[in-house]
Amino acid sequence: MSHQSYHTIIIGGGAAGLMCAATLLERSDFSARVAIIDRNPHLWAKVIISGWGRCNVTTGHSSIREILTKYPRGSDFLSPILKAFTPKSIYRWFQEHGVPLKVEKDMRVFPVSDDGHDVVGAFEQLFHKHHDRIDILLRSKVESVSQVVCSDGLCSGRFQVITDKQGILTCSNVVIATGGQAYRHTGSTGDGYAFAQGLWHTITDLWPSLNSFESSDTVLHELSWLAFPTAQIQVCTTWQWYTGAVLLTHFGISWPLAFIVSAHTAFDRIDHEHPLPLRLRPHADHDYNWRYDRLTQQAHAQPHKQLSTILRQEFSDKFVQYILSASFGKGGVRRTEDLNQEHIGRTEIASLQKIQKSTIADLLGHWIPLTIVKRRPGDEFVTAGWVRLEEVSSSDCQSRICPWLYLAGEVLDIDGYTWGYNLTSSWSTGRRVGMKII
Repeated sequence: MSHQSYHTIIIGGGAAGLMCAATLLERSDFSARVAIIDRNPHLWAKVIISGWGRCNVTTGHSSIREILTKYPRGSDFLSPILKAFTPKSIYRWFQEHGVPLKVEKDMRVFPVSDDGHDVVGAFEQLFHKHHDRIDILLRSKVESVSQVVCSDGLCSGRFQVITDKQGILTCSNVVIATGGQAYRHTGSTGDGYAFAQGLWHTITDLWPSLNSFESSDTVLHELSWLAFPTAQIQVCTTWQWYTGAVLLTHFGISWPLAFIVSAHTAFDRIDHEHPLPLRLRPHADHDYNWRYDRLTQQAHAQPHKQLSTILRQEFSDKFVQYILSASFGKGGVRRTEDLNQEHIGRTEIASLQKIQKSTIADLLGHWIPLTIVKRRPGDEFVTAGWVRLEEVSSSDCQSRICPWLYLAGEVLDIDGYTWGYNLTSSWSTGRRVGMKII
């Protein structure tokens, strides 16, 4: 069995591990040998699938204060790390390494090519350039990590890493960058927590985050596959509300707004016996006064158009049908004598009475009650939880319990919203480790 020796071994070839290795190799004061160990046949499996293969590299927002609000857990720990390697710094790093980037309207950042392979290609080129100083050990499973103890019981300052293919490896520094348990087909199977526990760290409760939800509400069958770019959801147990894009499906709700809610309820038990009550307002970009004034303006501009025709100029056909149908009562909205729902859609808008316009304006912005009974299995993006942050120094991401052990990326108890925030924290923590290892 071989006994290779390295200065630093990085366990995990995702975003944090890649950036850590790249930073070490580019440091002018660092010339030691490094190894990356990954169980996949290729590095970067999880990086490539981010953004549906386009790789949502980071966010286009520049305010660190605003960006930190996108992390339900770990924002205080992450603050100095993000200030040192900001989304602007990440953007610049990839540009300088031959990956032109673009900022889209929703402030997501992608390669101009819309191909995540270009992102990982930057690391491939860099590793090839420094091939004499880095070994990339693929299809290799780390079976255990331990710190070598001298005969007097004191730490020797060396680690022993046992793998199934490479045998016993030794090093001065270990970086755990294995990711969470989401996307298990990419190798994120949760090995990192076992390594951290074996080196005396505490692991928090682990729950899926950034997932879709299943609902028991039949009203969603009438609105399935409608997308609302500016919706609001209120969590009735906490009365907190969130804004974003949501997709209504035959099974429940999905898209970023659902993911935000899942992040903030990651540790809540949700099932048929413990349902999560929500309220959804599909169109939250305008208030009641705007909607009423809009109907009044249209009554003057297009007086002979039917109400249904006018509404379809602003809203989708399925949503208009829902608003004007008797089934609206099934969704929990109070029926009203002010509207004859069989004929109101065919009424010329100029013929509407003031109270009828008021009722329509109210219904267009009404909250729809939903009952969430299950997290959608298998589609979570990140894991909420992992290594307790009190046991890690934010100055260098080094363990406070086990010297020369570093932790980066999702293995830390940090998770953010979708839209590039989790890759941002992975790049930044990986960079931090790479800059601080001696």
